[in-house]
Formats: sequence, C-alpha cells, structure tokens
Amino acid sequence: MLHPPPDKPVTPLTVSERAALLQSFLKTKKEGDGSLHVFAYGSLIWDPCFAFVERRKARLQGWVRRTCLWSLHARGKPDAPGLVYGLDREKEGHCHGVVFTLSKGDIKISLERLWDREMHTTVYRPTWLDVETSNTITRAIAFVVNRAHPLYAGTSSPEEAAALIAQAHGKFGSCADYYRDTITALAKQGLEDTTLSSVVELL
Repeated sequence: MLHPPPDKPVTPLTVSERAALLQSFLKTKKEGDGSLHVFAYGSLIWDPCFAFVERRKARLQGWVRRTCLWSLHARGKPDAPGLVYGLDREKEGHCHGVVFTLSKGDIKISLERLWDREMHTTVYRPTWLDVETSNTITRAIAFVVNRAHPLYAGTSSPEEAAALIAQAHGKFGSCADYYRDTITALAKQGLEDTTLSSVVELL
C-alpha cells in the first residue's frame, strides 16, 4: 500500500547532528573487524563519494531494493514528488549490489562524505550487515530504510511507481534517469534487478 507523501517539510539533520550520529554508529563496530566496507545498492554503485581500494559484487539476504521512499528535493518536488528506492526488509528476499572496501588512509573523510550524502535526514538507518561475495562473508555498512519516517512511502505496483517516477524531477535530475542509471550500473557489474527493470519498461 502506498502512503501519501508528508504534507509538511521534513527537517534535515544539521552538520553537528550528522557528525554525532556517525560517531555513535562507529562505536557499534565490532572489535577485531579490520577494513571498513560499504554495501552499495543504488547511486553509490556508479557514483561513490569515498576512496576505495576494492569493489566486489555482493548479495544481501533478507533485504530488497524496493521503490518505497518519497523524494521531495533530490528527484522530485513537493508538488510533484519522486518515488525512489531504498533497502527494505524482506525475510525471504535478497538484493544484489556492490561492496566497497574503503581506503584506510582516507577513512575519516570518506565516512564524513558518506554521512553527508546519505544522512540528510533519518529516513535511512546505517546498519552493520553481513553480505555475501564470491568467496566470503563481509560485514559492511548498509543504509536501510526507516519505516517510521514520514518519507517512507510503503509499497506500490510497478504501474503506480512508473506514473509517479515519469513526472518527477528534482535538484539532481529526473527520477526516471535515476532508475535508468541504476539499471545501467547494475548491468556493468553483471547484475540485474527484475523489479526495477519492470518499472523502467513502463516509463
């Protein structure tokens, strides 16, 4: 079921609030964990904002890339909201993406850039998750959706999603291009998402 977009502006986090959230999150890192890893399932695949030393295809069990977030600025406007996707919980589902290994010499600035980009509001929750690569399990930072946030849109049919996506345009371009760029980026990694592809075919 698709929830309506918020009728009031969503207050963004301040710089100091984002910094505090980052510091609090890093305290949850397990002792003994070595390199830092980030799981990318969307625009970070083709436009990472951090220095990295390795990129590997990865699979995340129990989560799906779902069209479930309202975009009122980046890929839409309050009077014509965009509908973008997030990493949403689904016990029997899975999500293919990319896991990046951050460059150790640039950890601090890389994480600050990542938080500035992803934690504009609290619609995402940074979470440590175990992702599968070709030969190992890697513990990585993943930004999952916060279902209690006003920007959480719930679920929609491909037809509902495509109708909203087709008319939305925001600060970073059209919502439709956001989906096409994702499909292209996944294909370059030898990956696909049939749900996103079905939406794009309707645009």
